[in-house]
Amino acid sequence: MHLRHFSLTQVRPITVVLLTSLLLSAWSSVAFADRYVPKRAGIPGRRESGGTRGACMNTSLTTIVQNNTPPNSSIIQATALIPEDSGTTVSAYPTMFWSVPATAPTFGEFVLLDQETEVYSSRFQLSGQPGVIAISLPSNSGIPPLQVGKDYRWKFQVACGNEQFMSTEGNIQRVQPSAQLAKKLKTASMSDQAKIYAQEGIWYSALENLVTLRRAQPNDPVLEKRWQELLESVKLGPVAKENLVNGSVSTQAIAIP
Repeated sequence: MHLRHFSLTQVRPITVVLLTSLLLSAWSSVAFADRYVPKRAGIPGRRESGGTRGACMNTSLTTIVQNNTPPNSSIIQATALIPEDSGTTVSAYPTMFWSVPATAPTFGEFVLLDQETEVYSSRFQLSGQPGVIAISLPSNSGIPPLQVGKDYRWKFQVACGNEQFMSTEGNIQRVQPSAQLAKKLKTASMSDQAKIYAQEGIWYSALENLVTLRRAQPNDPVLEKRWQELLESVKLGPVAKENLVNGSVSTQAIAIP
């Protein structure tokens, strides 16, 4: 298929209270760190468009240097914001993210597959500005929701001229939270939900919540640090410095019955 996170008696109780508070605070910080903890062995994907098939020669005035590529190589690539193997979501219609380099204005393509059957396909325009973009599966286009427990494969590529493409691919599975986890999520703020999802290994939901928070408060240093921590936990630290493109890319979607 062609692809288009005082007195001795007075001091003692105070000391105990302070130490207890410090311990509780430290425990909370560890328990709710924005670090991804994988819970299952996933199917390997190709999150970086490096190599002969997935990278492009630079066709713009800006060269994006990644992964210790020599400055004179003029190779550019796209990167999927996913763990090295795969990821899960609790959403029936999830949002996924990619880092794209500076290019001339161009287009991209995204395809979602159920085994070899095409479930969803979209084509979208890119301005050529570098940053992190999002693609959301639409819930109002006749596309069926992701089924719980089923592995789906996606493919994403950006055209860069001369019949060259920056191509990435990966996997996503919708999971059903346990009753205990569902109860915890129901009473948690979106901020805490992002941490919980990361600790539970639910990558796509953790990332989506944290992106929503950062878009609402783009200058919040705490959120910026959390964003970097989450990406570093899956060896994507350099991407944390890139801009977030507001909203999802505008797509021309094709639903496949």
